[in-house]
Amino acid sequence: MTDLGKQDPLPKNKKPIASWAKPEEGWNDVVLGIQAWISMGGSESHVQSPSESDSVSDEDGPIRPFEPNSGSNVTSSTADNEKAANRKNKYNVAGSDGDFPAHVQAEDHAICTQLTKLEKATFTLAKHLNLSGQADAPARDLAPLVTAQLVHKLSGKDVVRLLNQVDEDLKDDARFADERRALRHLLHRILPIASDWRPLVEQGRAHLTKRGYVDLPLGTLTLAETIVAGIDRRRCCFVSNASKTPLGQALVRVPAAADFYFDGSGQRAAELTTGNLAIQLLNLSPDDPSLRNKERTRRRVEETLQYYAETVGDNYLPRWLVLDDHLFQTAPSESSTSEVDSNEVRLMATVRALRSYLPSLRIVRLAPEEAPGEFNYALHINDYLRKPM
Repeated sequence: MTDLGKQDPLPKNKKPIASWAKPEEGWNDVVLGIQAWISMGGSESHVQSPSESDSVSDEDGPIRPFEPNSGSNVTSSTADNEKAANRKNKYNVAGSDGDFPAHVQAEDHAICTQLTKLEKATFTLAKHLNLSGQADAPARDLAPLVTAQLVHKLSGKDVVRLLNQVDEDLKDDARFADERRALRHLLHRILPIASDWRPLVEQGRAHLTKRGYVDLPLGTLTLAETIVAGIDRRRCCFVSNASKTPLGQALVRVPAAADFYFDGSGQRAAELTTGNLAIQLLNLSPDDPSLRNKERTRRRVEETLQYYAETVGDNYLPRWLVLDDHLFQTAPSESSTSEVDSNEVRLMATVRALRSYLPSLRIVRLAPEEAPGEFNYALHINDYLRKPM
């Protein structure tokens, strides 16, 4: 085991916390750095703080930022643009997605390993999957067969329905409460690599590099979370949403005050989004005086977003701003060709402004309507995740 005492000192720049203008920021940097070291298994010789996350392994593929329009009036320093252009992402968001099969294979192995420990659940899954001749087989023999069905054969919707059925079979026996919880966690791992959604994940990773945003033919935030989780190479992280379908913890909505019709440059949307993220990520109140310093707020938000993107975990998720097509429509019905073109121009201006303001903020564009069966799929996920344990 690596001794933490051998690691480079924190906080950033090795400056004593007593010399910081705001000591709480120094302590926050120490905490984030230690958590990053722990998340890497304590195996790195250097602990990165948010400010140091520009330099990571040369083996990692670059995120190429969306090039801002030269005519944009959004303020962005040359240093920030250079940092964004040179920054490496350890999760390989690159135009070529040849690593995705390897990622699926790794998840396949992890899921299979977990199923070998869930004897009753694995046996029940095999029964529902009609794996003939396997009735008396132990979990270690059933697990590879069940995993192959869950990961490579069934659609995501069928996986949800199957796990829901198995949960019904086990719910009345308190002895299997832990196995029920484990199955729920497995669902979070399976959905981002579900066989029917893999093409969207692969296309999305390529689009993120080439366009600066991901364009999904989906309309629900539940399904959007499964795709962006696949792009991020992580499990789904859903948040309950009252009576509605679950939301993705990494998804951020456009501020209500943003008016895209009159915000032709996208600058106001970028500023309002930065303010909202500062409140969420930096734990600031809406009336915090520090928000008045827009450039300093922007830098702090960008550093935090960059750190989250490179430390991916349940508490550190790359943030995705959701852009709905209807936000850019001047006329909801029977829009003329010129109006449609104008909507697209406003969309692209907003994307450029956001990428210039916050290069580490990922952007996902959703369709105005759900795909066929999409809402039903989201309801199945909602039904399963809300069942009492």
